[in-house]
Amino acid sequence: MKQFLIPLCLLILLSCSERDKDNPFDPTGDAPVILGARSINKSVELSWSQPDLVDYTGFNLYRKEEGAEQFFTRIAELLPVSRTYTDTTVEYGNAYIYFIKVASGNLESRPSEAVSVTPGPGFNWIVDHDAFQILKTSYDLSYTFLVYDTYPGMPTDMAVSTSLETGVILFNRSGVIQEIDFSGNLKSQYEEIRYPYAVAYDPVGSLFWITDSSGFLYTLDTQADDINYVYVSLSKPISIHIAPEKNLISVVDAGEKEIVQFNRSGNLINKITLINGKPLEGPYRYVIDEKHDRSWLVDGNMDIDYIYTKSFEDEEYFLADSVLNAGDIEVSLSGEKAWYVSFNRRESIVLQLSAEGTRQLELSYFYNPFDLHVNPYDGSLLVVDSWNGRVLHYDDSNRLIGEMVNLIFPVKVLVQ
Repeated sequence: MKQFLIPLCLLILLSCSERDKDNPFDPTGDAPVILGARSINKSVELSWSQPDLVDYTGFNLYRKEEGAEQFFTRIAELLPVSRTYTDTTVEYGNAYIYFIKVASGNLESRPSEAVSVTPGPGFNWIVDHDAFQILKTSYDLSYTFLVYDTYPGMPTDMAVSTSLETGVILFNRSGVIQEIDFSGNLKSQYEEIRYPYAVAYDPVGSLFWITDSSGFLYTLDTQADDINYVYVSLSKPISIHIAPEKNLISVVDAGEKEIVQFNRSGNLINKITLINGKPLEGPYRYVIDEKHDRSWLVDGNMDIDYIYTKSFEDEEYFLADSVLNAGDIEVSLSGEKAWYVSFNRRESIVLQLSAEGTRQLELSYFYNPFDLHVNPYDGSLLVVDSWNGRVLHYDDSNRLIGEMVNLIFPVKVLVQ
């Protein structure tokens, strides 16, 4: 009889232990819900799954600010039918960590897995060339609102208009231009331009300006579905920059080694062919910092690239820096400075220059930083690291706000 009782008792103990472990209101039980979060400007929207429970009375939501608070604070007690909650007591740029517990009277389940969110102004649009996709993400890159599949074409460039709630996507190889709304719906498709290469939006004229790599410049009026010739004598236009307050559209023509400038009426008003009396060798990027009346120019050759800058009051350009394989350049919104990238397999870096040419900040650990974009609302910096398949977001103190990985080959990022 004793031999029978011992195994029976062991079986009962093991069964009790297993039942206790499965009890969600036991400290050793499993978390019964999955919590998700996304930021939309100055708020955080949280949602959670249906708990696999019968006897519960609600949910308790907890939060702490990363780096500022040591302990979590209960910020909401919610009804059992609740599945969402919007936290509006947040500030831009602060990282918040959340978890949720299921409540049954005075008892609480184990916490869900914690989620971290950094709210901020605007949405990011990412062009993933090799994935045939356009993605719209949250400010901190932690949540993807939509994925627009562009197959069978590989997207090569994009511009957005917040006022028109429109994005224009270029497909250089197929000669197609698509217009989508901010919900990812295709509005129009254009095939009049043979090799659309670069696009920028003029918020004053409400027009998209598009270069054709075969040598033409166009405007696209998406409200009228109308494409117009602007200029037909370019050689190899590779980039375009619009300074709306100065009524200046600047096109870098790599074939003719010059920067060709127009007003928004399409009139040719200037050509930059010399830099301090010497012909341009290989212009690549030209941008204007309208806030500080300063232009920045990337020019180079097979051996080295030079970054020049000039105040509009000055006659000559100042050589700010020189690197191997300079890439994109973007002006900062805080102070008279610019960001640019140097990409090579040995040392790919993102640098910030002052107007005097001083390297102020240096970001490293990139493989091929292909594109930069400064958030127009707060001056934070987005970096596209193409070969590593990721996009990174930094605030103005060099802190990483967020990172999106597992992309295939991103080539462009911009902010709505």
